[in-house]
Amino acid sequence: MMVNLLYLEGPNKKSHYCWIKNISRLVGSQLTKHDGAIHICDGCLVFFREESGLQKHISKGDCQKICTMLPEPGNNFLQF
Repeated sequence: MMVNLLYLEGPNKKSHYCWIKNISRLVGSQLTKHDGAIHICDGCLVFFREESGLQKHISKGDCQKICTMLPEPGNNFLQF
C-alpha cells in the first residue's frame, strides 16, 4: 500500500502533513486543460487520458521513477 503525503511548512516553521487522496485532482488542472479524468503514474507523475495508457506505461517498464527523499535513520519519527 502506498500513501501520498504533502508536507507544508509555513514561514513561522509550523508544519503540517496532508493526505493526498486523489493526486489527479490535486495536480490535474496544472497538467492539462482536458476536462475529463486523467490517470497519473505514481512512480514518475506522467499522466494519461485513458486508464489503458497508464497500464501500458506500467507494464512496459517505461516509468522513470522520481527521487524519494526519506529522513535519516534515527531522525525518522515525528511527535504530535
